[in-house]
Amino acid sequence: FGGHDLAREFVARNPGVKVVFMSGYTENAVVHQGRLDEDIILLQKPFTQGQLARQLKVALTRTQNPIL
Repeated sequence: FGGHDLAREFVARNPGVKVVFMSGYTENAVVHQGRLDEDIILLQKPFTQGQLARQLKVALTRTQNPIL
């Protein structure tokens, strides 16, 4: 059970919740064939307040949760 699975289950039980993934691993851990999965909003650690604000804005302005 990984973070993506946990997020999918959490959203299924709590419709309307938004998800931002945070990782200290290199982007290669979540990139497949050179592309980030379409449904992932990723915030790489360490991050600035500005980067956090931008990613939260992206998550909050989405009309759907594509991870379902």
